[in-house]
Amino acid sequence: MRILSETEKAYIAGIIDGEGCICLVKAKRGQRKRGPSPYVFYAIHLRVANTRHELIAWLLDRIGGKMYVLQKTRGNRKLALQWHTQGRQAKDLLAQVEPYLVIKRAQAEVARRFFALGRTPIPSQRARLWEEMRTLNWRGLGNAVMKIQARPKMTVPGGFQGANSENQ
Repeated sequence: MRILSETEKAYIAGIIDGEGCICLVKAKRGQRKRGPSPYVFYAIHLRVANTRHELIAWLLDRIGGKMYVLQKTRGNRKLALQWHTQGRQAKDLLAQVEPYLVIKRAQAEVARRFFALGRTPIPSQRARLWEEMRTLNWRGLGNAVMKIQARPKMTVPGGFQGANSENQ
């Protein structure tokens, strides 16, 4: 992946914050006809869903990855597209945009800790990080209430301060 300009990094971080998902996927390999799968693996996935083809094409051009159709047009609904990347490409992208993330900063931090494990065979640590990411990405009122009650002060490069800075 190429080095992004500061403007591109900030723009992509905004897209991920608003339209994206940073998730840690748990899957099984080597399914057997009888008995449980012998191998569970985890992978970081980055996704952005949007109805604008121009945005998804721009991400593909700047970063690479893949595009999927999430929902075909039906009635008054627009075509929904998804940009997707994982592995080394996701690691490189997160390293560049993490300083600009606001909403998904905690998920990016979990992803960074996951990538730091490398290929070390420590399933318990991977499972703990999967649970942590699952909690961060959980949808529902409980998670929103928790975020409102415990809003940390954040500073983004360039001097902008987050929602509960002293000067507001």
